[in-house]
Amino acid sequence: MAKRMKIKQKMILFTLLLLITSLSLVGATSIWFMKSEGEVAFLEKAKSDLSLGYAFLDERWPGPWTVREENLYKGDILVNGNEEMVDAIAELSGGTVTIFLGDQRVTTNVVRDGARAVGTRASQEVIDTVLVQEQIYLNKANVVGVNYQTAYQPIFDANNQAIGMFYVGVNQEAIDKMVSNFSQALLLFLVGILAIAALLAYAFAAYIAKPIVATAKHLDQMANHDFSMDVDERYRQGKDEVAAMSRSLHSMNQKMRQVFGEISSMATTMAASTEEMAANTQNISSNMEETSASTEEISASMDSLSATAIAIDKASDEMTRYLRQLHDEAFSGKDRAREIEERAVRLEEKAIQSVDCTQQMYHNIDQEMQEAMKGAKVVHQIVTLADEISKIASQSNLLALNAAIEASRAGEQGRGFAIVADEVRNLSAHSAEMARNIQAVTKEVEAAIERLLQRSTELMSFLNGEVARDYEDFVSVGKQYRADAEAMQDLTEKTSLMSTEVLRSVEEVSKSMASVATMIEQVSYGTTEIAKGTDFTTQSSIQISEAATEQALIAEKLNEITNRFRF
Repeated sequence: MAKRMKIKQKMILFTLLLLITSLSLVGATSIWFMKSEGEVAFLEKAKSDLSLGYAFLDERWPGPWTVREENLYKGDILVNGNEEMVDAIAELSGGTVTIFLGDQRVTTNVVRDGARAVGTRASQEVIDTVLVQEQIYLNKANVVGVNYQTAYQPIFDANNQAIGMFYVGVNQEAIDKMVSNFSQALLLFLVGILAIAALLAYAFAAYIAKPIVATAKHLDQMANHDFSMDVDERYRQGKDEVAAMSRSLHSMNQKMRQVFGEISSMATTMAASTEEMAANTQNISSNMEETSASTEEISASMDSLSATAIAIDKASDEMTRYLRQLHDEAFSGKDRAREIEERAVRLEEKAIQSVDCTQQMYHNIDQEMQEAMKGAKVVHQIVTLADEISKIASQSNLLALNAAIEASRAGEQGRGFAIVADEVRNLSAHSAEMARNIQAVTKEVEAAIERLLQRSTELMSFLNGEVARDYEDFVSVGKQYRADAEAMQDLTEKTSLMSTEVLRSVEEVSKSMASVATMIEQVSYGTTEIAKGTDFTTQSSIQISEAATEQALIAEKLNEITNRFRF
């Protein structure tokens, strides 16, 4: 039953039960105290009346107490049956009065069966105390079947012998009636107090329960996702626990309203951020695909350039072999110069053939050099591709930086994307570094090819100019070779020296082309690694895009949940 009662009813019931219990204890204690103190007071009155009555007897009827012929006298006045004595004292005390001869009543105003109880005897307890011990008796006693608050004292004769007893008393009914009247008055007083207390308890319970009921109602609203209402300011004022509870509830409501507002704002921001992040990852994926295609083109160009470098290296070897032969022949021409004079005629014929051969060789070598130079133009394409790689790496670095910024905005949810963005930035930095290496290598290759072109031009100029002209001179002045034998000897020495220089230059070109081939292999390996990195980045960006889409769904779900609340 108590569980179904409201808090105001419980407080009123508890207060009334407490008051009833307290007032009952107070009433019972008061009645007991009244009865006990009443008995004590009546005993004191009886004692006082005893002294007063005994003194009144001595004053009104002077003389000693004596016993004559089994009758009691006061002076010369017969006490037996003398109702005047007891009535006069009873009129003064308002109680009962008895004079005993021994333990027998000889005159009394105590009535028994409608007549004065003369001739009746006192109780044994009174006899023992008063007549035997000769002491005053003050206590409740049964007088002729009725309870009285009594006072007895011995009556002494002239010889100081206890010959009788003098008694005064108050009927217990008077005490009981007084206690009953007090109880009735106390009951009325307590009922009035209880009624007033009930009204006060009702008012106090209403005062206490009202903010509690309002708090419960506010909590029900909060349980129904409604945080838009504030706790009434009246209930938040004060220093009691209810006011403190109202203030705490108001503070909690304000904080919950703020929290849900921030959650709603963050959910909206998260949704927008995830959409932007998904768009950025798609852009990154597209750029990575372009980067992968560019690296594949660079790799193919590197393969072509490697083949060109190998061809140049083979041509350099062939030229080296030819120049060595030329050097050897020029060196041996020094010895054969002495034989020129004898072979002048034959040399003239051979010179004509040599002119034709030289021109044919010149045209062949010139054509091969032109083809080689066309192949060397691939180096310029490498430079262009390296520039494109550098630009793509710069764009990737910028996109990675933007992705890192967006990841930092996303907080804990963007940590994985921040790691991927950092890897993309590292990869773009590595790509930029490789592009710079490619540019440096291609510059060296261009320089080597330029030197090769310069040396080849000098060689071709020498073949087309000096050698051909010498052969023509041999033809035109073959008959004069005898005189010019020494000049021919000098020429062969110069040819030997020149061929040595050209041979050294060709060897340097061969070494440079070997370095170029090595560099090309490194560039090819680097582009392969870049392609792998871009593939990994593309896959990562796809995963990030999927995660961003999933995060957008979560943000939308969170936004739906927060929209259920009113704040």
